[in-house]
Amino acid sequence: MTDQKLIERILKGSSDGSRMLYNKYAPYIFTICKRYNVPNNDLKDAMQNIFMECFQNIERFDSQKGVFKFWLRSIAINQILSSKRKKRLTCISLDEVRIDTVFDSSSVLDGLALEEIVKVLEEMPEQQAMIFNLFVIDGYSHVEIAEILDINVNTSKSHLHRARKWAIKSLEKIKGEEDSSRKKLRMIY
Repeated sequence: MTDQKLIERILKGSSDGSRMLYNKYAPYIFTICKRYNVPNNDLKDAMQNIFMECFQNIERFDSQKGVFKFWLRSIAINQILSSKRKKRLTCISLDEVRIDTVFDSSSVLDGLALEEIVKVLEEMPEQQAMIFNLFVIDGYSHVEIAEILDINVNTSKSHLHRARKWAIKSLEKIKGEEDSSRKKLRMIY
């Protein structure tokens, strides 16, 4: 069933439509929650809050202006960030940080499974991971990130720079461990 049909059912008061929409998008929202490092013990509440916000405001969705999936994604990101903002993360601001590219060394990613890369991002410090996700994956600018997180633009840049360095170091370590294991296997055979 299309999103528009499900939305029409929800607007008519169908709990079946709500359930179907939830089942369709729960894995997607779960992935966003994990990407933004929502702790496992908070996942259920986070997802409930996201879908509650969605259902309470579903009449505001306009299919002429965008795709439902992206509308729901923006609700999810805003809910997650709002929750994190309430916990008031402290940030260190650096005046000048130059970031040319996120991964200028694509060789660090060669031969690594997606699961390994996701694991590294899950282990990344929370503030860095949040900014990395907003900038790299969701396409927000540093100005937008600064507004969303109520931080300085340079703070956003510095956290992205640190996230990039942290990720490259972690990925190189994983890759080095794999290369070492391969060498040991070759020595055995």
